[in-house]
Amino acid sequence: MTADKKPATAMTSAYARYAGGFIRTITGSLIYDFGPARGLITSQWAQIAEQLMRAPESSDMALKPSGFEIELKPSVRGPDTSRYLVYEVRRCDKIHIVGYLQQARHGDVDQAKYAFDSFLASLVLSVMHVDGDVDYDILAKLNAERITDAVISLFEVTLQHKSKYDKWHAGGRDVFRRCVDGFISRGKMIEFCLPAFPCKSSNTQKVLSDVPDRGEYLALTNLHNFLREIENIYSPGAKLWIISDGHVFSDCIGVDDDAVDVYGEQLMAMNHSIAQKLGGRQNRVEFLSLIDLFAAASFDLQSELDTHRGAYPELLLKRHLPTNTTDIADTCRRVLMLGFGPDQSQLRTELDSHDAGMTALYRGFSKFMLEDLVRNKYTKHLSRTQVRKIAARVAFEMIHRNQAYSNLVEAVFPRHIRLSIHAHDNSGPKFGVNLLGRNAKATDTLPLVLEHQDGGDILHVPTPWHNCVVQIEGHSSVIVTKSSIVREALASGKFRGGIVDSPVEGLYAHLSPQ
Repeated sequence: MTADKKPATAMTSAYARYAGGFIRTITGSLIYDFGPARGLITSQWAQIAEQLMRAPESSDMALKPSGFEIELKPSVRGPDTSRYLVYEVRRCDKIHIVGYLQQARHGDVDQAKYAFDSFLASLVLSVMHVDGDVDYDILAKLNAERITDAVISLFEVTLQHKSKYDKWHAGGRDVFRRCVDGFISRGKMIEFCLPAFPCKSSNTQKVLSDVPDRGEYLALTNLHNFLREIENIYSPGAKLWIISDGHVFSDCIGVDDDAVDVYGEQLMAMNHSIAQKLGGRQNRVEFLSLIDLFAAASFDLQSELDTHRGAYPELLLKRHLPTNTTDIADTCRRVLMLGFGPDQSQLRTELDSHDAGMTALYRGFSKFMLEDLVRNKYTKHLSRTQVRKIAARVAFEMIHRNQAYSNLVEAVFPRHIRLSIHAHDNSGPKFGVNLLGRNAKATDTLPLVLEHQDGGDILHVPTPWHNCVVQIEGHSSVIVTKSSIVREALASGKFRGGIVDSPVEGLYAHLSPQ
């Protein structure tokens, strides 16, 4: 199905009815709640807990979530939204129970869709990164407020990216503080998550090769150093989960799934080398792909998907390029879109009605994909008009998948501090970061003309996988640009130098003005 046609049916994912989650004690006391309707959970916990404690506990609750329906009084939410499905699983420590709250479907709904809702809840509870533990020994030794202030200040001077319409000091900083305090107030390791490092762009006009290079090396080093600084002021330390979105988009951008896997393996090897060089905690930065996220589930994903295929028989992945895919990546993409994808018809309505945000995002993705697809091995034989049409369809699909992946990350990492390579306004819950450091300068001209380069756009802050790193003799800044700009600079005679292959840091361009 192409992006300029309406879907056969308006498919709304189960995540659209996700109200939130919670951690409770086995006696029914609420420890923490999270998600879109966390205020509802907090305010109505007495009602919720009463019904939870009356429900029979499954003997295998530690292995398979229990599921049952609860009702809130109509005066609270109204008769149309008073029924909820609750799924719970007991953590291995046998102390805490984690719950998943979802609005019940309305009307006459077939059992296949109910079964799929249960499957999705089981999946999320199986892979969710959350706990309610408190380390009282750590808390007794620290000044939580002072350390929280120090962590915030460290973020501001190292990683933070400020966009044109930044709202960090108009509420965003307070949101970030609450996130950090959510860990420090429990004496626990501070945990961040960052969807990033998908794969190298297929556009040879942007990158030097298809493997991690000095750009990735600098980015990972900056991330490690940020976390090491936290370790110096807070003994539990900090951890970053890099959630690679390569398999989310690979079949959209003309990159084979195997290439994503190879890039990921090389990146992890580079990360291991950096960790060893810097010393200290070796696992402060870890990687999870879409496949890794779902692999943590306590059941076979493909078998479960086959079981629930009848719930949404109309769903097929929209594929506009003949990329080589793997079965496991396709399975994970289908689960992602079935479980977490937004309503496509709603996205189309926003675009057709010229919603400012959606229109800008769509045009940005379309332009971005056109640049890449005109040289992609799967489309370079096509006319520019044909490629432009494909780029427009791919742009819509990427917006759809991007929102689905954002929903997945929110569900799986509900308490984590969410970092992003996109130029957000920093009002929260996502905070933009500059992976290449505040000293990095993005340019589209050589010799340098940096005054009007703001270093970011609506899609993302300059990243290693869409650019190359240039070292210019006499300049201390890290220069980020397209590989084609480097080649043009060398051909102009204004620079001498070339491409350097460092055995440790990877490829980069070294230039000296003539």
